[in-house]
Parts: sequence; C-alpha cells; structure tokens
Amino acid sequence: MRREISYGAAVEREELEEREAMILLAMVSLLVGALLAQRFRVLVLIPATAIVLVVAIGTGVTPADTAWSVVLMTGIAVTSMQIGYLVIGNGIRRVLAGVLSSRSSHLPSAPTSARYPAR
Repeated sequence: MRREISYGAAVEREELEEREAMILLAMVSLLVGALLAQRFRVLVLIPATAIVLVVAIGTGVTPADTAWSVVLMTGIAVTSMQIGYLVIGNGIRRVLAGVLSSRSSHLPSAPTSARYPAR
C-alpha cells in the first residue's frame, strides 16, 4: 500500500534537515577554529572568516533556502569558528603550556657552564 506524505510532514522534514545542516556546519566550524588556534595567531581569523562565509553561503544557496536561513547559517558558522578559536583552542593551548611548564620544572637542571670561565 502506498503512503502519501502530507504537506505539513514534508515541511517538518525539510526544517529538520535544515537544522541538522546548521548543527553540522556549527560543529565543523567550531573544530576548525580550535585547530587554527593551535598553529596560528588571531589574525588567521580574517581569511578563515571569509572562507567560512563563502562556504556557508554556498551551502545555504544550493538547496534554495530562504534568505534568512542563509544569513542565520552564515552567522552561526562564523560565530562558532571564532568561539572555537578563542575558547576551545586557546584553552587547549594554555592547558598544554601549563602541563609542559610544570613537567619541565621537575626535571633536574644540568649544570651550566660559562663560555669564558672566570679566573
């Protein structure tokens, strides 16, 4: 027996797929921001933001979403990338720096020799 989908169910399914795409884009942007923080300074966010804008707009325009959903998707992607950089990436960097500095303070220090010893 063939089952037909009502208009309301089709709209709900479309909205669910749109939300899933936004969540996926936000998670990927968050991880990209965290990875960028491990290698680069904050100025890398300028070209990375431009790239995320292009990708988010392309992702939103392809299935012919409404203009507001494209703007929302773009804003979420850019914001989550910057949060990933500033909060997660810098947090990881500081934790690793703290662990490495505490580890190096427990190592026995080698005696230092002067280049030109005093007479």
